[in-house]
Amino acid sequence: MKLIAEIGLNHLGSDASAISLVKRCLKTEIDGITLQLQPENYYNNTRNFRKKLKTETYKEISTIIQKKRKMFGLALMNEDTFSEFKDLKLDFIKILSTAFNNKNLIDIIYKRTKTFVSTGVANLREIQKLGNKYPKIDFIHTSLSNKIKDANLLAISTLKKELNNDVSFGHHSIKNEVMLGAAAHLPKNIFFYVKPNKKCYYPDNEHAIKINNLREIIDKIKLINNSLGDGIKSKKKIPNWVFE
Repeated sequence: MKLIAEIGLNHLGSDASAISLVKRCLKTEIDGITLQLQPENYYNNTRNFRKKLKTETYKEISTIIQKKRKMFGLALMNEDTFSEFKDLKLDFIKILSTAFNNKNLIDIIYKRTKTFVSTGVANLREIQKLGNKYPKIDFIHTSLSNKIKDANLLAISTLKKELNNDVSFGHHSIKNEVMLGAAAHLPKNIFFYVKPNKKCYYPDNEHAIKINNLREIIDKIKLINNSLGDGIKSKKKIPNWVFE
């Protein structure tokens, strides 16, 4: 199970903040990092998070991550957006839930690099249909609701049973403990958002982990993962403490 920290747009259009968040994430045991790209008309500077990072910043971040031998990916929903960064060294692309039905985008990405597709707007039949066409896609089970009950973690096991594709989990709940429950279903990867410690409004505010809390959360996920064992129930010798 790999852990992917998503900065998303939580850098608030600040190149320095984006680089700082990347470096802070890399001080923990994460396996990869993503940044999110929106269509060009999104960046109208009406809010701080609607400010676009410099192209050079993405290149610098890619170099920083690669030097640490971690994975670097972009999360996007538009093929024109990708064309601007097609020469950037990437390990994977995450296609956002809102672009689940953008087959042109999926075709472009699928031919070039490892492809993850979020399924927040799709039902099982739609996911199966897409999986049959793109057998190497890794689907991310997620919900576009931050309510705990809507996490629907049992769907991870359902998708693993019904698909030949790998299945990951994308965290959007207001409670970070939901990720511990997700880990027990052994998704291929867990994606989760991170944000700076400063009290501020962030696009992924309610379900993002403060960077100061990231190490603790990762340690808990790894503890759960380590406790799952191999699932084989075998005969054991009774330890001496039982009789004390």
